[in-house]
Amino acid sequence: MTTNLFNALKGGVSSLCAVLALSSFSSAAIAQDKLELSANVAMTSDYVFRGVSQTQEQFAVQGGFDASYNIFYAGVWASNVDFADASALGDSTDVELDVYLGIKPKWRGYDFDFGAIFYLYPDATDTAGGEYNFTELKAGVSYELIKDRLNMSSTVFYSPDYFGETGPTWTFESTAEVSLPYNLKLSGTLGSLYYEDSAGNDYVYGNVGIYRTFYNDKFKLDMRYWDSDLNNDPACQSGGRDLCDSRAVVTLSASF
Repeated sequence: MTTNLFNALKGGVSSLCAVLALSSFSSAAIAQDKLELSANVAMTSDYVFRGVSQTQEQFAVQGGFDASYNIFYAGVWASNVDFADASALGDSTDVELDVYLGIKPKWRGYDFDFGAIFYLYPDATDTAGGEYNFTELKAGVSYELIKDRLNMSSTVFYSPDYFGETGPTWTFESTAEVSLPYNLKLSGTLGSLYYEDSAGNDYVYGNVGIYRTFYNDKFKLDMRYWDSDLNNDPACQSGGRDLCDSRAVVTLSASF
């Protein structure tokens, strides 16, 4: 994929964000303004981000807080992490902290999400591999393809300088979710990550899983299969583990 194409996509996403945001304000202003606060906590057998284990295939505890007002939202989320180069380079990082904000306008049955995500590693030290902290901009849309049965969504992420100072990246994700009997839901995501400057290996990743909510949707049990085409990549090898290969992940979460 050429740089010109990426630049065109970047400009198109920016223009679309502006047009849709302006068109949504008139209808959003009619709705009653109300500040809503929520919290979430989760325990997972492996923290997998875009097909790559962030915890050396080990257990993770996660949680966050969210606030929304009209179409605006902001939040913070944290998880323990354990990167492959920690022992070799003396890096003590063991926490990821994400801060995000954006708007979620609606337009003719489509739900949009335009925002920014700041990925922070508070106790990380800069290494030869580059700085861990990075930022992403995102533009997403979701819609109900079949009422009460099938939901679809697609999101584009752009980072001006990705994790490890590997330069600009584009990430494309699409998700489908199907409602099943007994309050079960089947969902799957297919994604791809591209490096503009060839600083890393472009790759494809995905997951498919089933989950069920309990107690007025306050609790959720999710069982999911992950995989990527980075299997056996040298960058994914750590202590005899392949952090990018296929794996099953079980997550129990709660929201309040």
